[in-house]
Amino acid sequence: MKILRIGRIRILFLSSILVIIIAGLVSGTNVNLADNKELLLEAPSFLTTAKAATNNEIADRLDNEAGISAYFETTDQIKLDNAATAYRVIELRTADYIIGSVPVTGYEEHFDAHVYVHKDGWILAYYNKQNPIAKIVDIDNETISTTNLHTVVSVVASAAGVPFTNVNYYDFRYPNATNILMVAEDNENGLDFTINLPSSYGYYERGFALNGSGEQFYLDQVAMPRSYYYHSPYYHSYGVITASQLLPDITHTIEIAYNGNYGVLVVVYREQ
Repeated sequence: MKILRIGRIRILFLSSILVIIIAGLVSGTNVNLADNKELLLEAPSFLTTAKAATNNEIADRLDNEAGISAYFETTDQIKLDNAATAYRVIELRTADYIIGSVPVTGYEEHFDAHVYVHKDGWILAYYNKQNPIAKIVDIDNETISTTNLHTVVSVVASAAGVPFTNVNYYDFRYPNATNILMVAEDNENGLDFTINLPSSYGYYERGFALNGSGEQFYLDQVAMPRSYYYHSPYYHSYGVITASQLLPDITHTIEIAYNGNYGVLVVVYREQ
């Protein structure tokens, strides 16, 4: 049984139980450690300029419909004709930018992300605000080292012919949030762990992703409701955890069961 806590980075061994206190990305060499990663949240700088402009449709659109997003800025100019080849659907195109939907490599169409690309070097991919935060998890490849939005941004950058390094993240629903914590478990690590969220932090959204239709995500021995997303030849599922189900300052048990072999807990929060 693994125990994870959010706070300052330190690793303690207590009665042969590994206790992890997470702040930022923590890497461990112990094979029994639940895999975990933190994404920092920061608003893209172009939003400040966009919101200052009169009747700026991009800022208004993002505020109205965008949820979790990943973005990248290159110092190179982007040729929109090249970037356009990555799109499945182009909803709006001007001389300066394109907005439309781009597939996530290897996923069905309903995983497509909306993408805004500007000739001055901005690429921003996002899911609509109605989508659960856990939809960013690359559940098909059973990894949290990247995300579905990261994949989309890299695809557009490649099509545009600009050098790509990494993405930053921002959730338009929660402008005060600072971090996303992802904790993944698989068969090798026992499919269970415990987590304690300190009340000194603020929490915005909690959710989970599973890699098939037969799995159940148990929180404190209660199976969480979930929605299915078809991805041939399997179904994946995602769910939302309410604030009352994952209260702070309480040690909660997470277990993936019923033929499950991979699941991810996702928490959006603010460091106080």
